[in-house]
Amino acid sequence: GLLDDPMATGFGEKANNFVARARYDLYAESFLGTIFTHRGFLDTYSTLGGVDGNFRLGRTQAIGFKAVQTDAQGTDGVGRQGQMFDMSWRLNSRRWSSFAVLYAISPEFQTDVGFVRRVDQKRGFTRLAHTFWPESWILNWGPNIQYSWSHNYENVLTDEEVRAGVNAVFARNINVNAEFRDEMERFGGIDFPKQALSFGGQINSSRRLTFGGYYRYGDEVRYSENPFLGRGSQGSFYASVRPFSRFQSEINLSTSDFIDPRTGEELVFDVKILRALSTYQFTDRFLLRSIIQHNTFDRTIGQNWLLTYRVNAGTAFYIGYDDHYR
Repeated sequence: GLLDDPMATGFGEKANNFVARARYDLYAESFLGTIFTHRGFLDTYSTLGGVDGNFRLGRTQAIGFKAVQTDAQGTDGVGRQGQMFDMSWRLNSRRWSSFAVLYAISPEFQTDVGFVRRVDQKRGFTRLAHTFWPESWILNWGPNIQYSWSHNYENVLTDEEVRAGVNAVFARNINVNAEFRDEMERFGGIDFPKQALSFGGQINSSRRLTFGGYYRYGDEVRYSENPFLGRGSQGSFYASVRPFSRFQSEINLSTSDFIDPRTGEELVFDVKILRALSTYQFTDRFLLRSIIQHNTFDRTIGQNWLLTYRVNAGTAFYIGYDDHYR
């Protein structure tokens, strides 16, 4: 009812919200639960009810489920009912890990007490990984493969993906990974087949310096009014520097570019964002934080400085300064 016009419908009126959750523990890491939410405002309402559970099977396996029903009526007076179902199986042992998920959410699913990113989809996902334990300078390593798909409720395939990768963990907190992806993405009514290769890793051998990164190169969709398939890369490279206990700085470089093969390898965009977040702790209660960021696409430079003095857990004083250039 927080409206500008006093003559508008609902001006000054309040919404009623109710949320309830109950859970009964059966045994270790196993339970049955139920949830209920309701929001009412004038002649509109949104009600949700559901049950869920998780069941541990031995020392290495578990299964879980969720089933939810919604009933909603908007300002148009039309009632909508939707459903969501989720079932999963997980396996975790020293050498093997695997899980499988089936998920569905109907087009009419709606809840005003919560957040729903996307409806009208049926998804399946499965992953299998094996770990070898040489426990020498290579602590462990292993391959993994995963497959996922997504249909809408008209049974049109909207996404499909196969991934194959390998991970390795070395002594002195060093890890690396590589992955190949074969994908299909449907956008604007067009199916786009894509392939990409990615690499990543992290070195965390010292408290004073940690660094790592991720880089992917392959086919990408140009999301525009007339979409097309091109090539591009994304990367993220970071370092955390702590020369002494009171000072710490986290530096991150994010990159993204896209090439249009239809126009002689024309570079459509090339974006680099460099960001540094630094903190100096004068005392346990008094600190200075700064954020400096440069964006090559927008051609902007911004900096933010913030002094904080914390009196106690519930009281703090701040003095901040911003400076932006474009």
